[in-house]
Amino acid sequence: SDVVKDVVKDGPDVVKDVVKDGSEEIRNAILSSILADPHISAAQIAVLLNLSPRQVQRYLRQMTDNKMIARAGGRKTGEWKIL
Repeated sequence: SDVVKDVVKDGPDVVKDVVKDGSEEIRNAILSSILADPHISAAQIAVLLNLSPRQVQRYLRQMTDNKMIARAGGRKTGEWKIL
């Protein structure tokens, strides 16, 4: 039927939009976590947001590359800065 054809035709775009929205929400949640505690670790963010540490690391790297956040200080004693 035409409805099925439309859904199939729009399929990838629909999925892309959902994924994009999800990643935006995750970035905002990470920013909120950093605002609440600039010394928070990636592992703590992962537990807080119920994500894998690997996912959080990927988002943090993306956000650092995009100049949204920066790490000041060392791995153990450093803190996140929102730019």
